[in-house]
Amino acid sequence: MKINYQPILPPFMNDVQDIVRAFYPYIEIDDDAPQTLSVSYSLKNCRMLVGIVFEGRTKYFSENIPSGLSEILYKKAAKKFVKTTLYLFCVKLTGKELPYGSLTGVHPLYVYRELKLNFQNPRVALERDFYVSPSRASLLREVSETQCGYFSNSDVNCDLYINVPFCPTRCSYCSFISTEVGRVKAQIPEYAAKLRKEIEETLEVIAVRGRKLRSVYVGGGTPFSLSAETLKQILEPLKGVSFTAVTRGQLKRTGEFTIEAGRPDAITREKLEAALELGVTRISVNPQTLNDATLVKIGRNHTAADFFASYALAREYPFEINVDLIAALPDETFEDFRSTVDGVIALAPDNITVHTLSIKHGSQLNLADYKKSAEGVALAQTDYAHTALNAAGYFAYYLYRQKNTADNLENVGYAKKGKECVYNIDYMEETNTVYACGAGAVTKFVFNTQNRIERVSGAKDLNTYLERPLPPKEL
Repeated sequence: MKINYQPILPPFMNDVQDIVRAFYPYIEIDDDAPQTLSVSYSLKNCRMLVGIVFEGRTKYFSENIPSGLSEILYKKAAKKFVKTTLYLFCVKLTGKELPYGSLTGVHPLYVYRELKLNFQNPRVALERDFYVSPSRASLLREVSETQCGYFSNSDVNCDLYINVPFCPTRCSYCSFISTEVGRVKAQIPEYAAKLRKEIEETLEVIAVRGRKLRSVYVGGGTPFSLSAETLKQILEPLKGVSFTAVTRGQLKRTGEFTIEAGRPDAITREKLEAALELGVTRISVNPQTLNDATLVKIGRNHTAADFFASYALAREYPFEINVDLIAALPDETFEDFRSTVDGVIALAPDNITVHTLSIKHGSQLNLADYKKSAEGVALAQTDYAHTALNAAGYFAYYLYRQKNTADNLENVGYAKKGKECVYNIDYMEETNTVYACGAGAVTKFVFNTQNRIERVSGAKDLNTYLERPLPPKEL
């Protein structure tokens, strides 16, 4: 069904259209479509009024709003009413319900935590007020409970992210700025030198400001696509860096230092030795799937056997290990995904992250006009992963969503008790300032006492990063 969507809404409701977009492919927004869907909003005498016009007919929906609300609370209540009204209209129009109901945006956990302040059972409130499915409401509860004790909400604590935007090959689902390492080989020495300088300056700022570093995360890209010597050159300033302790009940963790080793075809003993020498405590070995035919389709230059070999090599070292998987990859059946999940669980890594395929704007899949799945395959796959991982002693500890994701689902990190990645929690829940270094990096300043967040973006791509001066590390 193609619809010409024409909202008549105030500026603060600019994300309401995400409700309609979430119903794709059942509903497709098309400016040339003959059918028009119009949504309007007004407030009169403490009564909110939403009008929906479709196929020449107008329906009005109203709800009282408490008097005396602040502007922020009024806008929140008004947006919720418009979104839920439009969501229910789209459900009736398509006959389809979405797993997260009328919730849009990256962070559904924010809503859960807010409900927790006012309701004894926020899971029930999610289902009743936002039409979140029981399985997703329970998942949000599990993540929230697993995170308890990790939040610091301190303006002193911080984390450090370092971006290495190079990969052996480009995966078909990727939209990051990452570049195939062979194409930019001549620029890598310059990038390594500048990134090292930025790390040194950032560590100096952290020290001068009296901040306490909770974790370091080196991502990309695939950091291990660089040589061991280049990795040591870039990250040497972090060797022996001082971390503050993260205490959760009887558990005390100090010094979480993660590198996304990433692609099995990039992992070597020499690089693992370099990581150990630098003080790295956590790495990832990411196959995405154990199906060789799928690996070829998505542009991964390795096999499932390569993954098992790289994983076995990494297990010779005292690193915590994460393994990334993706549900709803092209042409993958439920049995394919179940085999992958079971195969990885058998290895007993410390963390397993289950992503759901998102068709991102700049990816090769999107350029090839690949359509997101909305037929329940991804839902069945992720539901199986959740059940199997719980049974094996893994529990969900962080979660976020992206647009244009198969079955409108999510990305979830699972971990054994006490093995949760502190950086993932801090970054996704936006509880601490995250300093970011490298091309495409965005520093996020979190002011808990003022309830605000400010972002400072660095140069977006490799060439611009090399040309421009380094961005400031304080506002």
